[in-house]
Amino acid sequence: MLDVLAHRVYRHLFLAQVIALIGTGLTTVALALLVTILPKVRRASC
Repeated sequence: MLDVLAHRVYRHLFLAQVIALIGTGLTTVALALLVTILPKVRRASC
């Protein structure tokens, strides 16, 4: 199954997909933190 990574093009596509998946996960976590932290900050400033 991993022998397809011996091909340069497929390896680059696979790594690009992994990077995109990590970025999606980080964005999801960042938005969740923003949603939980932002109301507390707005309440404290009023």
